[in-house]
Amino acid sequence: MGKLERQLGAGEQIVLNLRPHWRRLVLPMAAIPVLVGLAAFAIGIGPGGKIYDWAIIGVAVVLLFWFSLLPYLRWHATRYVVTNRRVIYRAGIVTKIGRDVPLYRLNDVHFENTIADRLTGSGDLILESAGEQGQLRFTDVPRVEEVQRTINRLSEEDDQRRRRPGV
Repeated sequence: MGKLERQLGAGEQIVLNLRPHWRRLVLPMAAIPVLVGLAAFAIGIGPGGKIYDWAIIGVAVVLLFWFSLLPYLRWHATRYVVTNRRVIYRAGIVTKIGRDVPLYRLNDVHFENTIADRLTGSGDLILESAGEQGQLRFTDVPRVEEVQRTINRLSEEDDQRRRRPGV
């Protein structure tokens, strides 16, 4: 049982468990061969010597961490979860951020697609709730239209469940 499953209430089930779209990783992963190539080029044309070579390698490692590893860790730590009772957002590597919006508080669920979003099958999902926070935007959600339809369907089912006597 995963960490997320332990946070679910009685009768609550995960319907969708998503990360941001993989396109967020294209530039960070493309930076790896570019930075390695630049470091090798700098070592090759430089004056040589251990100090110079290690300085170039050190700078390359820091840049690889900053431009590739850190974006990957952010992507990996971000979750968009839809259960039969709520929508859950979790993000953060060191400082964790979490937002939960019960389905019964949702007033509006809509999405925005740019041309690039449509080409990759992703988009931004915007949830408007009756709570204090108002609006919650999930960026680069894969299959955003399907996610919107699922949330609307689950919201209707949750409303029907709540209207039954004894619930």
